[in-house]
Amino acid sequence: MIKESYDFLKFSFTEFYGDNSTQWSWYNVPQIKREELWPRYCKLPEIGIDPNSPKTVFNNIGNMEGLGYIDGEIYYCNWPQIVSKEGNKKMFLDTKFQHPFEQTLMSHMYQMTKCNELRSAILLATPIEHDRFVHYDSKLRKEC
Repeated sequence: MIKESYDFLKFSFTEFYGDNSTQWSWYNVPQIKREELWPRYCKLPEIGIDPNSPKTVFNNIGNMEGLGYIDGEIYYCNWPQIVSKEGNKKMFLDTKFQHPFEQTLMSHMYQMTKCNELRSAILLATPIEHDRFVHYDSKLRKEC
């Protein structure tokens, strides 16, 4: 984080629904932004996940003490990560949302990344396993 001046560093390349090779922000940015950023492929699927959704753009691969990482257009999500003090200010304090859902934050932070206002990376590792064995009704979920 310090060496590369990243705003955040995600700890796991794979996640519950897929991995970070897919640009999940594509699903969450406003349609006008989707058309601007992905003009050749901007229509969301009617239901489910699109097998042809855009891939994440990566820039540099690094290695520190044997641990690989990659930077680029890393999307924000609620998976384990470390955030710098300056990154926290940019990501969560400079702009306040009435409903700061993960999707809203992902969209906002991706747009910041595209404007070179946010720098991030992800470990080229999967130290976290998420086996969701209990599924609950979404109406029971509470968001702050």
